[in-house]
Amino acid sequence: SRAIGLVVEDISNNAFGPVLLRGFARFNTAFPTYTVGGSLYNPTAEQSNLNVPHQTAPSADGQFLQIVGFAVSADAIFFDPDSTVVEIA
Repeated sequence: SRAIGLVVEDISNNAFGPVLLRGFARFNTAFPTYTVGGSLYNPTAEQSNLNVPHQTAPSADGQFLQIVGFAVSADAIFFDPDSTVVEIA
């Protein structure tokens, strides 16, 4: 599915909460350790029970690739989702 925003607070499924449409986000407990400058991709699965951007691009058939930003530090990102989504085949 296409990412258009990043929820910036722990919330339950189907709950309301603040959403970042474009900009910087830092979560030193929720984000994995990112490599500075690396591209971030829309997640294909939860990572450590969290649905956060991944730095490893999807590569399996049927998965969707979307760049959603880049890492500015080990625990901070610039979120700016690209509208292009490509299905891996």
